[in-house]
Amino acid sequence: MNRFMKKILISALAALSLSAIFHAEELSAAEQLLARVTVESKNVYVGEPFLMRITVIGSTEAERPDLSGLNDFEVRFQGGTNNSSHSVSIINGKVTRNVKKEYIFNYTLIPLRAGELTIPSVRVRTEGKTLQSNSVRISVSEPRETEDFKLRLRLSQRNCYVGEPVLLNVTWYLRKDVRNFEFTAPFLENENFYIEEPEVEIDARKQYFRVPVSGYEFIAEKGRDTLAARQYATLNFSVALTPGKAGVFNIPEFIVACETGSSVRDRFFDGFFSDDFSTGRDRNRKYVIPSNTPTLNVKALPLEGRPDEFAGHIGEYRISASAEPLEVSVGDPVTLRITLWGPEYLDNVDLPPLSGMDGFPDNFKIPEERASGREENGRKVFSQTIRPVSAGVSEIPPVKIISFDTGTGEYRTVKTDPIPLKVNPTRIVRASDAEGISQAGQVSALESWKDGIAYNYEGPGILARRDYGLSAVISRWWNILLLTAPPLAFLLILTGTVLARRRNSDPLGRRSRKALKVFKGRLTEIRKSEGEGQEACSRILDAFKEYFACKLCRQTMSMTTADIEKKLLESGVDPETVSSLKRIIETCEAGTYAGESPGTGGIVHPITGELEELIKRIDRKL
Repeated sequence: MNRFMKKILISALAALSLSAIFHAEELSAAEQLLARVTVESKNVYVGEPFLMRITVIGSTEAERPDLSGLNDFEVRFQGGTNNSSHSVSIINGKVTRNVKKEYIFNYTLIPLRAGELTIPSVRVRTEGKTLQSNSVRISVSEPRETEDFKLRLRLSQRNCYVGEPVLLNVTWYLRKDVRNFEFTAPFLENENFYIEEPEVEIDARKQYFRVPVSGYEFIAEKGRDTLAARQYATLNFSVALTPGKAGVFNIPEFIVACETGSSVRDRFFDGFFSDDFSTGRDRNRKYVIPSNTPTLNVKALPLEGRPDEFAGHIGEYRISASAEPLEVSVGDPVTLRITLWGPEYLDNVDLPPLSGMDGFPDNFKIPEERASGREENGRKVFSQTIRPVSAGVSEIPPVKIISFDTGTGEYRTVKTDPIPLKVNPTRIVRASDAEGISQAGQVSALESWKDGIAYNYEGPGILARRDYGLSAVISRWWNILLLTAPPLAFLLILTGTVLARRRNSDPLGRRSRKALKVFKGRLTEIRKSEGEGQEACSRILDAFKEYFACKLCRQTMSMTTADIEKKLLESGVDPETVSSLKRIIETCEAGTYAGESPGTGGIVHPITGELEELIKRIDRKL
C-alpha cells in the first residue's frame, strides 16, 4: 500500500471515530440531565453561615429554583453562573472531545435552630423539564461561648411603652485575632419592632468598622473592656428598637461566627490586636459565639385621659413654626415650616395632618401630598404648602402635638404660636379692563402730531386691501421651503432613529442575515491563500462553525456536528444535503485533528466549492 493510500485510510478512520464521539456525546448529555445539591459542611452551628450549591448537569441555563420551603434556614442567594466547558485532546492519534454542561446556583444558608435538619429536594426547571434534586441532612449544634470570645446584649432600659425607643447595645469581647466574621440576628426581622441604625459621632482618635447584620449595617467602635476580671478587646455597636406592640419580649440571641489564626495577613481586623490581648494563635479554627437573651417589657399606653387627637407620639416634645410669605392674595401658596424636637430617634416620627387641627380646614386649602420630614441636628423639619381661601384669614392657627410623656405617665399638648398673615382680596379683571374702556364708557380722542410720522391720517384710502391666503403663500418659494423643511427634517430624524433602534435591538438577527455573505468571504480567503494541510482544514472548520453560530443566533461556536445535524433536519433540510455536509466536515476534522490534509493533490478548491453550494441550499431553509 503506497503512502498516499495510507493517508486516505487514516483520514477515513479518524472521521469515523469523530462521528462516533459526536453521537456518544449527544446521548451522554441526554442521560446526565439532573440537579444535584451539595453543601460546604454537614456539621455546623446555629447561626454559622455555610455555602450550598445547586448544580444543574447537562444544561447551560436554568430557572432559579423556589427555596421558600427551607424554613429552618435563612437563605441568601449569591447568584448563578454557567460553568460549561469544551475541550479536545489528541493522544497517539486518538481524538477525544470532552463537553461539560453545567449551570450552578450559589446560596448562603444560616441554620436557625439546632438538631438534625434536612435541606429538602429542590425542583429546578431547565430545557422545558422539571428536575428533582437530592436532599441533604445537616447536623446543627448549639453555639457556645469560650473564654476567648463572648457576646453580650444590654438594653438601655428593661421597661418601656409602645412607641418608645430603646437602645440595644451589642458588645463582642475578643482575646484572639479573627477573620471572616459574620453576625446573625433574626430578631432584627421581628415585625413588632421598628429597627433604626443610630448615627455615630466619629472620633478621629478611635477606630471604627462597618458591621453588616441581617441586612443592616452598623458602625462599630473598637475598644477594650474588662469582663469577669479578664481584659478583652471589644467591638461595640448599638441598635435602636421602637416597639409597636405591648408584651414581654425575650430578645433572641445574636450570633457571631468567625475564624481565628492565619500565617498570612488576611485577617479582617488587620492590626486589631497590636496591644497583645491575644494569648495565642489557632490555625484556621472556627468559632460560633451566642449572646445572652435579655427581656424587654413593653407596656401599652393608658386609655384614661387619652385625647382623641393623640397620634402616637411618645416622649417629651417641643415644637415651633414659621411661614413665608406673610402677605399674599386669596389662593396664593404659603410655605409652613414646622420643627419638632423630641426623643433621640425621630426617623419614624411623623406630623399629624393639618386638616384635623382647629382653624386649618375652614381657612386654608391643604393638599393631601406632603414631603416627608428630614432630620437636622437632633430635630425633624416638615414643610407644608397651604393656601388661604378668603380675605378674612388673619393668621395661621397654632400647630399642636399631643404626646405621652413616659416620665410623668401623662398626655401633654405642645403647640406653636399663631403666625399673623395678611390676605389681600383677589382683583377680578373685567372685559372693560382688557379693552381699555373707562368706567364712564367714553373713548379718548385720537390726536395728530405735527412733528413726525405719528400723524393720525383719516379717509377710506388709508386702509388698503391686502389678502393673505393660500395662493399668496405658495406663490413664493421661500414660503414653501419654510413650511415643508421642519416636517421633512423631523421625518428624516424619526426614520433614522427607528432604523437605528431596530438594528441595535437585534444584533444576533443582523449576524444571522449576514452569515452567508461572511461565510463565502472566508472561503474566498482560504482559496486565495493556496494553503494545504492542517491549517487549511482548520480554517474551513472555523468558517463552517462561525456560519452556523451566526445563522442559529448562538453567542459561541461550541456546537458539535451532532448538534448542527439535528438542527438542520428539524429545519427541513433534506437528509442527502446533511449527509454530504457531514462527510465534508468529518474529512476536514480528520485533517485538522489527525494531522492529515484532504488537500493533498489540490482538492481544497473542490471541497470549498462543494461546501459553498451546500451552505447556499441550507441557507434557504434556515
